[in-house]
Amino acid sequence: MRYLNNIGVLKGIMGIHLNHVDDHDLDLLKENEVSVIFCPGSNQWFGRDIRYSLSGFLERGINVALATDSLASNWNLNLFLEMRRTNNLFTQLDYHPIIEMCTINGAKALNMENQIGDLSIGKYADMVIIDLPDHKINDPEEYVVTEVDRARFTLLEGNPIQ
Repeated sequence: MRYLNNIGVLKGIMGIHLNHVDDHDLDLLKENEVSVIFCPGSNQWFGRDIRYSLSGFLERGINVALATDSLASNWNLNLFLEMRRTNNLFTQLDYHPIIEMCTINGAKALNMENQIGDLSIGKYADMVIIDLPDHKINDPEEYVVTEVDRARFTLLEGNPIQ
């Protein structure tokens, strides 16, 4: 982080993985508005037995987006399973921030938060449609993070693609 900061390229970039950071790195990430891309399945794929700094990122207000990486370092590209992995690794984390990591935070990381990331007037109608169970859901966010395995279909700019 120090080197990238010193040569002036850290500002506003995406930092993918960032498995080994210290407090000074965290401060530099925040100062430079770096978005962190967290890929828990990839970490598990490589057998990384590290304590990921997710809490450090979130406590400093650093934007964290959830991703799968690629099939070269993950069993699948299912973001619902990445949410579940995150929930299992960071049990103290509420469900809402995990969902935000897959939606608005990803849009922020791409500098597209004015176009995508949530359902707001003027934004593209990009969304996934999921099946609901027969039983009552007490907490919809918990259901999405802990139970959903796949989307029924996806809308991109309001058009079905799946």
